[in-house]
Amino acid sequence: MGLRVFVSYSGHEDQVAALRLQTLAGTRPELQVYVPPVSTRNRRGAPTVADLKALNESKFVLAIISGIIPPAMQQELAVAQRLSKTIVPIVVRGRGNIAGIQAGQPVFYLDPYNPVETEKQIIEYVSSAVPGKSNQQAASGLVLLLLGMLILAKE
Repeated sequence: MGLRVFVSYSGHEDQVAALRLQTLAGTRPELQVYVPPVSTRNRRGAPTVADLKALNESKFVLAIISGIIPPAMQQELAVAQRLSKTIVPIVVRGRGNIAGIQAGQPVFYLDPYNPVETEKQIIEYVSSAVPGKSNQQAASGLVLLLLGMLILAKE
């Protein structure tokens, strides 16, 4: 089957990175990346039935956070946690509590000018949290690609 990945995002810049990641991942038949539509990111937005189906079918959730977390993203993260999905929340700006994420869930803070420590932490987490060597490699590759795009976007 391959690795199904759900990419949750907080705002427009994050959606752009998520869609680029989805496009690049499309070149690998063993990867399926789902990005929810932008219409779910307004103040009253909620995940659609298609979003929840994709989230349910995913093995891995990437969360790109660079601003206020909209209600739809909070719901996606809460559902992912209830379903015991591996979640990698990457915070591009700021610190503090992330709405929708339970205590104990690792959160990774990206410093675009010094990303090495964050990269190491995420790779270690993925290696222990994602089952199967090929899935670990695919997930790690996606995360590193995403981090590279986020870093370049901040230049």
